[in-house]
Amino acid sequence: KYSDIGIHKYFLKLKIATAIKMLGDGKDISEISRTLSFSSQNYFSGAFKRETGFSPTVYREKILRS
Repeated sequence: KYSDIGIHKYFLKLKIATAIKMLGDGKDISEISRTLSFSSQNYFSGAFKRETGFSPTVYREKILRS
């Protein structure tokens, strides 16, 4: 109601923001996926790419290390 996006999308954005922090801390993608309760590592990677435009691995290598 207040954010102009649905609750699912809102929580997904929160999870992706947390995933970005975890990537910066050097956590494994599989650990991030489990910690944030994604149904699978593949689903997490796909959702991450849809939200950021990059796979988690590329995001860590290109964005966080630049």
